[in-house]
Amino acid sequence: MKQKDTTANRKQQEFTGPRDKKAPVEKQLVQEVERLKSKVEAGRACFIEKYKECQRLHKQIRQLKAAVLNQISDLMKRLDESKFFYQELQKEKTRVEGEKDLLQKENERLLCYVCNDSGSNLLSNPIPVQEALEENTGLVFGNPYAAAQDIQYIPILPSIKKCPICHGVFPDDVEENVFEQHLQTHILVE
Repeated sequence: MKQKDTTANRKQQEFTGPRDKKAPVEKQLVQEVERLKSKVEAGRACFIEKYKECQRLHKQIRQLKAAVLNQISDLMKRLDESKFFYQELQKEKTRVEGEKDLLQKENERLLCYVCNDSGSNLLSNPIPVQEALEENTGLVFGNPYAAAQDIQYIPILPSIKKCPICHGVFPDDVEENVFEQHLQTHILVE
């Protein structure tokens, strides 16, 4: 019986002994597995977070692209409108310059006609603009509050020489010496 007891104890020690030696190693392995599982879980959570952030950034990029495309479209429309207005203004400018040239030619023709009718009296003793305005009972540019048919305009002559002393008006095509003689009469009189 003793022999059986000893054999049973030995067998029990064989089973329990190595098992006790395996326990710390198993425990370390289990801890390592747990640690690795937690690292994998943390990596998975980080990956999911980064993935969501990436999706959010992709959405922002799409929104920004759409906004930029809208702005580009608006700017292109504005540019087209500006080009159109520029072309229209250029046409208007050309038309107005043509009218201005015609009016200047007509003005020169009328000044020559006035000079020829009045002879040298206009050139030697011109009527100052102020006197001409005082003779006319209307306003220089017309009454802005009067009806359109009542407005009287005094034309402004763009191609004239003006005496700085008496404010007399001379046509541009008058010879320079005639204008100088007129100025000298003021100097000699004073």
